[in-house]
Amino acid sequence: MIKQKDEIFRFQNKENRLDLSPMKIESIIISNKAMISTQAISLALENNIDLVFLDKYGFPIGRVWFSKLGSTALIRRKQLDAANCELGLKLVLDLIRQK
Repeated sequence: MIKQKDEIFRFQNKENRLDLSPMKIESIIISNKAMISTQAISLALENNIDLVFLDKYGFPIGRVWFSKLGSTALIRRKQLDAANCELGLKLVLDLIRQK
């Protein structure tokens, strides 16, 4: 079971319990028999932590991530925009000349 406790994640099974700060987590992989609370899902999304859901064979079947674009997504979108315009070509040529 994955749940939220006092703004941290609590990972718990029959034998063990582990509390972790969202600052120490990049993604959470959830197998087909695991449970996660809606509060834990919200905490993950608020902290830009990807949630990946696996089927019974361990293959990814779904993913949930924060809906606002982060810096990586914005950079990649701008790179794609630059690749399709004359300014992008000029920037690449200048970069190659400087090397």
